[in-house]
Amino acid sequence: MTDWDESVDLLIAGSGGGGMVAALAAADAGLQPLVIEKQGLLGGSTGLSGGMIWLPDNPLMRSAGVADSREEASAYFDAVVGQHGGPGSSAARREMFLAAGSEMITFLQRTGVRLVRCPGWTDYYPNHPGGSVAGRAVEGVPFDAAALGDWSDKLQPAMAKNYGFVLATNELRSVQYFNRSVRAFAVATKVFARTALARARRREVLTNGASVIGQILGVLKSSGPPPIWLDSALADLIVEDGRVVGARVVRDGTELDVRARKGVLLAAGGFGHNAEMRRRYSGAQPNEGKWSIANAGDTGEVL
Repeated sequence: MTDWDESVDLLIAGSGGGGMVAALAAADAGLQPLVIEKQGLLGGSTGLSGGMIWLPDNPLMRSAGVADSREEASAYFDAVVGQHGGPGSSAARREMFLAAGSEMITFLQRTGVRLVRCPGWTDYYPNHPGGSVAGRAVEGVPFDAAALGDWSDKLQPAMAKNYGFVLATNELRSVQYFNRSVRAFAVATKVFARTALARARRREVLTNGASVIGQILGVLKSSGPPPIWLDSALADLIVEDGRVVGARVVRDGTELDVRARKGVLLAAGGFGHNAEMRRRYSGAQPNEGKWSIANAGDTGEVL
């Protein structure tokens, strides 16, 4: 039997959107979660991304009176991915995504995560069957990092930092083309004013994927120290009697055996920076794995 160093209900490898929502759901259900993140910053690929959450027939669409349905979304999947998208996009997975995804938005709103619709952010193929011109995406609202206290500097930087403005993803095109229309000018003016105010107050305001991660962290933090270990990598799963019961975690160079009473969730992303895996799984596509703009933690060990 393993001599455990720590014991939790749900051990979660990876601090991106999937891992953080799982931690929030576990805590909401009265369980004790623990998120382990091998990097020194929280958020993974979600934190670095534009943070758009694409979900057909979501609650924000319904509240705005934007018509959509699972049938239309299924038709769109069939048209874009194909009716037989392989095990990663099976009919059962698509149906679960459409059903549970909408429930997830409702859950996040109930726990205090603020999201808004992204009108005008059309589907990538709006002319395909089931495609939406109105847009099915939602994103987080601008969020003041000061609410996170001493955790405010432990997040992946927002995508908007590259542009020098505090802007949401759905505002980007208006800032780029502010002189094309009155509406674009109005949106750009709002962004410039928000940025000036943040600078005057010496506040960091999170947008994009960083807003989603930051808001979830804020909810977790409101009940006490957030259940997150940074600089903590998953080294191996611990199996007893054919069942995963925990994991070996290397935290700040020290190996710890962490018991997971309810299970281990692997939410550690992909392998953009793993040249060997990229070559192995790219099929006929030439890929020496030399370049990637993926999250630096996308190295594939957990896969």
